[in-house]
Formats: sequence, C-alpha cells, structure tokens
Amino acid sequence: MTNWLSDSTEAIVGRIRRLWFRVRDSFWGFPLALVLLAIVVAYLLVGIDSTGLVPTEWLSFWLWADGIDEARAVSTSIAAAAISTAGVTFSITMVVLTLAASQLGPRLLRNFTSDRKVQFTLGTLLATFVYSLILLRAMGTNDDGNFVPHLAVSINMGLALLAIGTFILFIAHVVTDIQAPRVIERVGLELDEAIRTTYPAEGRASDDAPPQRDPDAVLASRSSGFFQQFDHGSLLPLCSKHQLQLRVLRTTGEYILHGAPLLEIWREEGAETDDDEWLSDELEKNLLAAVIISSQRLPVQDVTFAMNQLAEIAIRALSPGINDPFTAMNALNRLADGLNYISRRGEEQLVVCEDDEPRLFIQGLPKADTVGTAFNTVREYAASSHLLTRHVLSLIDRLLPRVDNEPMRDRLGEEARLYADIYLATSPVDSDKQPIERLINRIADRCESIGESNTDEGSDYGTAGD
Repeated sequence: MTNWLSDSTEAIVGRIRRLWFRVRDSFWGFPLALVLLAIVVAYLLVGIDSTGLVPTEWLSFWLWADGIDEARAVSTSIAAAAISTAGVTFSITMVVLTLAASQLGPRLLRNFTSDRKVQFTLGTLLATFVYSLILLRAMGTNDDGNFVPHLAVSINMGLALLAIGTFILFIAHVVTDIQAPRVIERVGLELDEAIRTTYPAEGRASDDAPPQRDPDAVLASRSSGFFQQFDHGSLLPLCSKHQLQLRVLRTTGEYILHGAPLLEIWREEGAETDDDEWLSDELEKNLLAAVIISSQRLPVQDVTFAMNQLAEIAIRALSPGINDPFTAMNALNRLADGLNYISRRGEEQLVVCEDDEPRLFIQGLPKADTVGTAFNTVREYAASSHLLTRHVLSLIDRLLPRVDNEPMRDRLGEEARLYADIYLATSPVDSDKQPIERLINRIADRCESIGESNTDEGSDYGTAGD
C-alpha cells in the first residue's frame, strides 16, 4: 500500500493530478459530481425554507404554494419519472456501445463513455431523483407535521423540466454521434492532440543531446503494461531539485515488460548529494511513478493508438459483413491529414528544459514509422480494391510535395509501390490498370524530383469519402 505521507510534495501533486485525470475521463465521475451537488443544494434549500424567511405569499406565482400532500405527490412523480428515464438512458447507451463495438471497434468505446453530453444527461436524471428523495424525507419534519419546503419543491419542478430537455438533446445527440463520419472526426481530433504533445512545434526542437557518457543509473520498470503517458509536471521538479538529467528509453504506446530498462539518469557534475546516497528508494519510486504504465492505451500522448483506431474503422468498414468502402476512404483521409500534420511538426526528440537547462530527453515515434502505421495496416484489406488503391495512391501523391522529412518521403513511396504491386498482381482490366500505373509513375517522379520543387500540389484521381 502506498504511503502518501512519506512522499515528497512533487510526488503527491503528481498523484493527485493523475487521479484527477482518471476521474475526469471516467464514465461515472461527472454524474457523481452532479449527484453530490444535488445533495448539497437540496439540504441548503430545505434549510432556507425551514427558517421561514422565504416570502411565500409574495412569490406565490413563482413558488409552489400548495399543501404537503400535493408536494409529496409531485416529488414522488418526479423521482419515479427521473429514475425510469435514467434507466432508458442507460439502456440506449448500452445499445450505442454495442453497435460501436461491432461496427467501429471495441477500442472506440472509451470515446462514447467519456462523452460529456451522455454523462450530463445521466447525471441530471440521477441528481433529480436524489434531490426528490431528500425533499420527500424533509416534508412534514416540523412539530405540526405540515412543513413544506416551497422553494425546494419549486426548484425540483425546474429540475424536472431540465431533465426532460437534456433527455431530448441526448436522443438527438446519439442519433448523430453514432454516425461514422462523426466518430472519425472525433478520433482525428484526438490524433491531432497526440501529435501536438509528441512532436514539438516547428522550430522548437532542441539540438541538445543527453550527456555523452554512461548513465549514472538506469531505472527498470516495476510493472508490466502499456506505456500510457509521462507526467512532465512531476518529473521536471524532481530533476531540478536533485540536479538530474533524464532520458526516457521507451515511446508511448509501447508494451513494457517487468524489469525492462525505462529511464537513464545522469547527475550534474558537482551535485551536492554524496555518491552513495543520491538515488534513494523514495526518489526512485517517485521517478518511476511519473511514467504511467497501464493495462490499456490512451491517445493522450500515443500517436500510434489514435492511428490504429482510424485504421481499425477502415478495416472493419471493408469487412464482408459491412462492406462500406466510403467509410474506409474517410478514415484514410483523416490518417493522411495526420501525416501531413506530423510532417509540419518538429523532430522526434522532445527536450524539456528548465531555466535553459535540459532536464528531460523524450524520444518520440520516428516520423517514418507513422507512415507505416497509417497505411501498412490497411494494405492487406484495401490493396485488392481498385477504388481503395486508387484513393490511397492519390493521397500519397498529394502528401509528397508537403513532406520535407526524407525518411517519410521514402516510406510514402514504398507504401505506394506496395499498394500498386498488390493490386496489379490481381490482373485487373486495362481500364482499371491504366489510372493506377499513371499514379504510381507520377509518385515515382515526385520522389526523384521532390528536392527541386516543393510546390506542386498534384491532382486527385481518387474519390473522396463521404
């Protein structure tokens, strides 16, 4: 069991930050917050009503002014309707999750469970139910047995109207949000965010390198799982306080075996702590705690995970049971857009400095590898299709003039040749074969002359996905 009292301030702040992120992204966190808020507001309003300071006679047009029996009947009806509608909402959510898992892939379930609109609807209904129960308990608690919290009952009716409105919006949201283009766009936005956190902005990549000597210590992983993300906010103060430089040996999304090397550490020359005491058990534990290893991947700092989600949508769309090539093309469009964004970012290594002193060296995924992640996975399913092969070659044709990274250009050309070779091996008719040959020849010419001109936009021989 972790003893938080023995941890440093930086480690405690880091743990609280990670706990907050976990609760914020969970399905139950936001509804629970609304329920707790309803409890506080209910007791607060009942307390105000019990003081007799609310001028019921003056505000009879706006406030509930009937007796206790009517108030109980209204609160009971609202509570029953709220919990029933919450059950319907939960059932609809389960149906949506089932459809999403079967048609778009189980990895996309997190996108639906973390949807704030779904969470707000469920939380509003549960909060209205709990609020009504508290009012029912408070009615008739005075000496005469006829106490009615007029203000609280009036607010309860307002909550009922709010719950009806959120449920209507929830139905409209589910109908549109389950559509493949909306899902692809949401995953694409997550991909853009992962790219921003993985690759520094253009011109901000540092030329600093780790010390050219053997590290003073190498920390190994104490658990196994996926390298989910690293917490800069915890690592940087620790490195500064103990005069350390750190290099992360793994990339996000990689599966870490128990005992695998994870961090290399260099001490600054002239560090104050004695050699035998500088790496304490507490410091080692706090450094490793900032590297989050989990049983599942998240697209927060993981470019390949977001790309794999888009590739999975394309693969499932091409399956015989669904057979929707236009959705696959739409997913490929978003993958190409991600590659275009990666090509405009800085280099793979991210150096985090404090007061111009490099502290963290974080190696991102090589840019050329992202090309394979985007196109290689789908190739087996798409390369035998004339429509998909033509579209992929068209995307590569348009990407090449925009890519300055030579390994990325080489990998794009290689992917284009592989797609064309697999398709041409199916012995297509001449009318289908000729456009593919023209595209692959132009791609080959671009790869050879890309250094001379970087302005030719190319033309699109493909068909845009809907």
